[in-house]
Amino acid sequence: MIDFGASLWLWLLPPVWGAALVLHLYFRRKRQVVPFSDVGFFLRDEHHPAMRRKLRDWLKLLVRLLILTLPVLAMAQPRLTGMKLAAGDEPRRVIVLDDSFSMERKLPAGESAFDAARRLALSLADSFDDGETALVFTSDVPGVLPTRDRDKLREAIRAAKLRPRAATLGTALAGAAEQAGVTEIFLISDFQQSMLGKWEERRGLRIYALALRGRDDNLAVEVSGGAVLPPRAGVEQQLRVKAVNYSGRPAESRLEFRYGGRKAGERLLNLSPGESRELEFSFTPAPGLTSGSVTVEDGNVTQDNRAGFTFRAEAPLKIGLVRGEGQGADPFYFLRYALDPGNDGGRGVTLETLGTAELSSDRLREFGLVVVSGSAAHPALDAYVRGGGRLWQLPASAAKSAGNRKNAKFAGALAELNDVLQLDLVEWRSPAELVPLPGDAVLLALADGRPLLLERRDGEGRRYLGAFGLRNRSSNWPLLRSFPVAMAKLTDYMASGGAKPGLDKGAPVGAESNLASASGAELRRRLPGVRELQPGGDWKLELDELRRGSALAGWLLLAALLLWGVDSYLGKEAAR
Repeated sequence: MIDFGASLWLWLLPPVWGAALVLHLYFRRKRQVVPFSDVGFFLRDEHHPAMRRKLRDWLKLLVRLLILTLPVLAMAQPRLTGMKLAAGDEPRRVIVLDDSFSMERKLPAGESAFDAARRLALSLADSFDDGETALVFTSDVPGVLPTRDRDKLREAIRAAKLRPRAATLGTALAGAAEQAGVTEIFLISDFQQSMLGKWEERRGLRIYALALRGRDDNLAVEVSGGAVLPPRAGVEQQLRVKAVNYSGRPAESRLEFRYGGRKAGERLLNLSPGESRELEFSFTPAPGLTSGSVTVEDGNVTQDNRAGFTFRAEAPLKIGLVRGEGQGADPFYFLRYALDPGNDGGRGVTLETLGTAELSSDRLREFGLVVVSGSAAHPALDAYVRGGGRLWQLPASAAKSAGNRKNAKFAGALAELNDVLQLDLVEWRSPAELVPLPGDAVLLALADGRPLLLERRDGEGRRYLGAFGLRNRSSNWPLLRSFPVAMAKLTDYMASGGAKPGLDKGAPVGAESNLASASGAELRRRLPGVRELQPGGDWKLELDELRRGSALAGWLLLAALLLWGVDSYLGKEAAR
């Protein structure tokens, strides 16, 4: 359909056509009679040039009419509009509101992008005086299905909140387009590059984008990790955090660490554009579960400038050491050095040697783990395990052997140690034979499948059966740097029954940390068919112009110019 913005100019067409006809007849080339001695030779072909001459005259008349008509049509401001709805149909519109965390950033006017988005959405809702309107969010929060109730729509817009999770704009557009009979979609967003997604243009559907662009300053912080050793109450721990400057300008700020409801440290930051930096904070946890947070000062986007965490610390671990019969050198020498090198419980672990006479049920219940080396059969040990205790049974120290083996790996809950420990450097010397029973779990095994450590249920407790001793006769492991870490992890696992105390980073916030806004060209490329509106100006007038369609005046003037060339060519042909 074609619509004219200045239709009064169309009244010029009849006089223009009349003038074109008069000029054509006045300048038409008249037929001339040329004397010749004998024209009999030309009589047979005389009608062919005459017919070509008439066709050329009619064509020149048509071209001249168009040359004069097209400028008049251009002045009438013609526009190409879409197909109108059929009689009885009503328009359906969808407002897509971006409620992701990046919309919290400040606009030049001082308000947040999300507040401006809600204000624009309310203005849109008020401008729709017919048909039905739906509200869709970029998050998975339900909006409002197509409705005529403007009050319900306004209430939902006012109640909208920022969400920590969001889908892509392409996904949101696809969901909006699934509404039956939708003719227009209004997309209000700050159009982050990570949020665009993919979208295939659909015929008969108009999408209008209102881009809210503001400052791209953004500092974000996250908890990256904790200490390698098991967390014990009263033992100093390290918390690793990472701060990132996502803006294109240098940033100076302050990082504050809070733990247990009080301030526990701070760091000053000076970050270059795009720079990230890891820092550590020290704290001493109390038994049980406590919480903390790390905050970087950032007044533009505040949803991702705070990272929370919880920390669960176990009570100090007390390990009982039982030396069996036939033992020579102290079988627990390297274990003591690995877990409590200062013999003061400074790492949250204390070790106590028990004689056979001290093996009673009351005495054993004081220990979270009992380690037995060699043969030490005793009824109190069996009762301790069946009552819920944990016992690690080590074999007698093995003699040196030439048949060394390597390439052992942990399995199950301890498999993560394979990336921490250098097990390929450990040489296993004549390990004892272990025969797994049904229900046993293999925690450590050689590459050929031969088990080195088994976990076996016994009543309410656990028995851990080892094929290797903890002296350097059984392996070279006690001489490697990975031995203290391995013993701390193993004894912690055995004493806790596989529970995993320690750091919980919590749910991440600030799903969009990088605030680089997509350019208009990228927006049209990634979301084809989208028409941009400028929310800072008179976007309603701009919307009316876009609804009317595409202007054709320029094309009409270009066509008139081309036809002028055609008319010149026909005139030269007629003169030959």
